[in-house]
Amino acid sequence: MRWYCFHAIIFLSYFLTPLSAQVSKPLTSQYLECVRNAKGVPVASRTEQTPLFVAKDNTRAYGVVVAEYDSGACTNMSSIYIAEPQRHFTLLFKQVAEPLPDGTVYDGNGIQAIRWSPSGKRLLIEISQWTWGTDFGFNIKYMLLNRDGKALRQIMPEEAIWNRFTGPCQASIASRGWTDDTHIEFEVAPSQTYDVEGVPDPEPPCVNHSTIVTFDVVSQTLRP
Repeated sequence: MRWYCFHAIIFLSYFLTPLSAQVSKPLTSQYLECVRNAKGVPVASRTEQTPLFVAKDNTRAYGVVVAEYDSGACTNMSSIYIAEPQRHFTLLFKQVAEPLPDGTVYDGNGIQAIRWSPSGKRLLIEISQWTWGTDFGFNIKYMLLNRDGKALRQIMPEEAIWNRFTGPCQASIASRGWTDDTHIEFEVAPSQTYDVEGVPDPEPPCVNHSTIVTFDVVSQTLRP
């Protein structure tokens, strides 16, 4: 698994503020902690709701992230809700703590972005994930909804990007949103990580300067 630097009550629909355009910066809901006391110890739960995102045909989507305090620990749950025009909101997707093959758990998660494609045919959801108590940084899970009757599914654009590099290296990968109804743009930039003593890790940057690539959500391939 590759890591990159950490750059780091549901309301009724008429209380929500709509956003029609994609948001270029990550949502503040990408990282949500429990309420902490003066000593930095979790003491209470916290909830954050995203803005409302509206597709071209007025289909709406929004998310809610809950950082839940229980028995001295904080875990997260992220939910995405969707409503067709003139319909009520229903739950589309829920992210809870996710066990990993190595025995660790992504017990933290948030909503980094909710992006409609230009026609509203597809919806991209970017879920940030992390393990509380570590400094590894974010993993991003990309979930794609095709509004042609197909089920919500996970896509792996970052895996396709990492597979372009032949050896161990470091990079920062950031989604820049849809370029059309089929392609998502990503920026791959040089990155440097350090150990706990401040010594740079030995892996070189994967790229020498920021590079733009696009990911085809149908063929699951990159260009250029």
